[in-house]
Amino acid sequence: MGNNETKTIGVFYTDKNRKTLVMEALMESIIEDGNDITSKYEKADIVITFGLSIFSDIHERARKENKPNILIDLGYWERNYEMLSKKNHYRLSVQHPQPSNYIMHMGEDPERFLSYKKTIQPWKMSGDYILLADIGQKSYDFFDMEYQSWAKKAIIEIQKHTDRPIIYRAKPSSFTAKGGLPGIPFSDPMQEPIEHALKNAYAAVTYHSNVGCDALLAGVPIFIQAGAALHMGLQDLSKIETPFYPTNRFSFFCNLAYCQWNVNEMRQGLAWKHLKEKLIPLVYEKT
Repeated sequence: MGNNETKTIGVFYTDKNRKTLVMEALMESIIEDGNDITSKYEKADIVITFGLSIFSDIHERARKENKPNILIDLGYWERNYEMLSKKNHYRLSVQHPQPSNYIMHMGEDPERFLSYKKTIQPWKMSGDYILLADIGQKSYDFFDMEYQSWAKKAIIEIQKHTDRPIIYRAKPSSFTAKGGLPGIPFSDPMQEPIEHALKNAYAAVTYHSNVGCDALLAGVPIFIQAGAALHMGLQDLSKIETPFYPTNRFSFFCNLAYCQWNVNEMRQGLAWKHLKEKLIPLVYEKT
């Protein structure tokens, strides 16, 4: 994609406060860059969606047709301010809901990650329990799975290979609506910060939750099936007693920092510039 070419960008989102705030900021920078906006898929050169479940048909169509496709959701950190705060960060991923297919090839400088003042803790080689962090109802719907079905299967598999205690942690919205799992101790996401839940964990197990990234920062090895941190952990739960301790966490986080942006940065054009000049060519022109 030539960087100076005028493009027609298809935007798809529900008219809700947070999504409107984000998409209007991003559209402002796209128009300022000389591009056009459309709500018609057929007219779009590039598609942007905010809403994993409701626009899954558009995402799948764009992916099958190899049309550049950007998906927006909550970011990896700096995401828990008040809903309409412009300081909240949002994930912008290309082609898939998470950047796992290209994140290890981004080669970003450390400046942005260092600006967050995050500390990568030394690896913990022991712990008191395994933290199982579930995905939310919307993700289960997207993957066409029954709610908690993956978590139940994961617990059965873990218990085949270790007698370590398991603590279950749901996403806040799903925990509020549906609670935990019968007979399994739980970490209440409404009351216990994730940093505390990970403090004495031996390992963290998740499908694709951001908890995987939180665990890597906290020095807790991960078992993960998908998501940004896919290449930083193991998928095979039979290896729960022999976790993977990657040595490239710093470069991973340097790349991850460029996968999320706040509203002010979107309005300034920083997010669109990075997508247009770096990520879209990386994914669609060099693979």
